Amino acid sequence: MTLQDTARKFMTDRKGVLASDESTVALEARFDEFQVPNNDETHRAYYQLLFSTPSIEESLSAVLISEDTLDRSVKGQWGITELIASKNILLAVHLDEDNIRDVVSRIEMFQSYGVVAGKQRLIVHTHDGTFTDVETDIAKLAMFARRLQEASILPIIGVEITTDGPLSAAEAESVLTIVLGKLHTACEAEHVKWHSVLVESSMAGSGAKNEIQALATEVAERTLRALSTTLTAELGGVLLFSNEESPEIATKDLNAIARLEPFHWPIAFCFSRALQDPVLTVWQGNSERIPDAQAVFKQRLFLNSTADAGGYSEAMESR
Repeated sequence: MTLQDTARKFMTDRKGVLASDESTVALEARFDEFQVPNNDETHRAYYQLLFSTPSIEESLSAVLISEDTLDRSVKGQWGITELIASKNILLAVHLDEDNIRDVVSRIEMFQSYGVVAGKQRLIVHTHDGTFTDVETDIAKLAMFARRLQEASILPIIGVEITTDGPLSAAEAESVLTIVLGKLHTACEAEHVKWHSVLVESSMAGSGAKNEIQALATEVAERTLRALSTTLTAELGGVLLFSNEESPEIATKDLNAIARLEPFHWPIAFCFSRALQDPVLTVWQGNSERIPDAQAVFKQRLFLNSTADAGGYSEAMESR
């Protein structure tokens, strides 16, 4: 399968990506938040809960896990790569941004575990639309994309805007436009093959502390404008982050974006907390609750799959 074929499979209609690429430290913090005991056994049980959920392949084209999780899974024989492969779901790994020099040798090692794509991202910290210089980090992302393509691995390069402050949707759009524009320029300089790369992006929504929350239609229009004015039509696809949005708001925003199709490139969801938080709320580390937690996970996936086609409505949340 060529890199372009892999990109197309990632971007299959009505499917998305589960971003379970949190670091062990981040997972521990999330478990603390939901009062789940923190140890290797609960971490293993959680990922097995997610990836053994029946029929998730109907809504997921791929799963992202962290380099740390992959390493722990292999050494501890968690079996999660086998679970993912058994469902014909693609596996991608989020590589450590602080260790770019030997990235190709690491990803080639991971290929033996079924990894077909590698991700790195830039987090832009902003509360009011201003942010520090990102040129160096953007250049690293572009170099990362080129190196992975040379190693026949699909690169996923992400731009994530912090949304925990008073940022307005207009400011989010402005930041996205500037940073994505710089990313495009850097990738051109590295001669990245656009049809064989995926770009992850935050949606242009309001920060959590902004008293005026943008409606889904505004988020959709601003997000699409930022993407379409900066990214070439040759791009393999766009994956949308949910950031810190609630599950319902993330789905609503995705649905509003999908209703503006067709675009120059395919879009798909790449959600983390918007898919995982409802599961943790039900499960809480109790093995007897696994069937109920998996049912919640499957329903959340169905809602986002429906939103990917622009067919979601809030009434579906109560079914």
